[in-house]
Amino acid sequence: MTKTDLKTRKDKVLEYIVTVYTELGIPVGSVTLRNFSKLDLSPATIRNIMKDLETEGLITHPHTSAGRLPTETGYRYYLDNIMKPEALVEDDKNRIISVCESSINEPEGLLEEMSRLLSDISNEVSMVLLPKARLVSFGWYHLFLQPEFRNISGPIRLLKAFEEKKEVLDFVEESVNSRQVKVFVGRENKCRDMSDCSIVISGYGTCDEITGAIGLIGPTRMCYKRAVPMVDYIAREIDDFLNEEY
Repeated sequence: MTKTDLKTRKDKVLEYIVTVYTELGIPVGSVTLRNFSKLDLSPATIRNIMKDLETEGLITHPHTSAGRLPTETGYRYYLDNIMKPEALVEDDKNRIISVCESSINEPEGLLEEMSRLLSDISNEVSMVLLPKARLVSFGWYHLFLQPEFRNISGPIRLLKAFEEKKEVLDFVEESVNSRQVKVFVGRENKCRDMSDCSIVISGYGTCDEITGAIGLIGPTRMCYKRAVPMVDYIAREIDDFLNEEY
């Protein structure tokens, strides 16, 4: 087997570990992985590849489980090298367009409604940075339903960070300087109280400048291949709306 073939196998195994862990929320074993995936590999071969991925720091396993889950490094590798974004379904696109059409001459109302809709279609927490450094968020109940946040101390820290706002505002304003969607996995974001979460965010604005940002907050297990195109699509619709208005 060539190095290229081995890398392809490893990438496929990591991709399916991310996919299955995102869906099930529990560490993924070799048998589960084979059953859920289209890999034509034996459980023994999958176990060997998983050992290699663990040695490389891309996956890990809890002491109480034989299964594996992605590390922050593994998610970063997945995002940069493997992930294939999923296009939005037509129903979601139509809902976004409907919000734009019903918000004529009300830019701030549009921004809040877009953020609320983003939370609704993604099942994650959404946030939007409005003019005058006003940060608004929606859908916290989505986060509290996740198994990673059954311990109430985690959600309390997050809500506290959003109430105090300064650290979150500083991070958002420093991070968003373009219309490119950015993903911060776990401790990649600089907000200490949000180190257990991932943030998917994009700037929006007029042709002349970036005037704000919109994005999602969720567990590191969030479905990035859906979250990234959702944030991008909504941010670009906001661009179009603002450019027509101004």
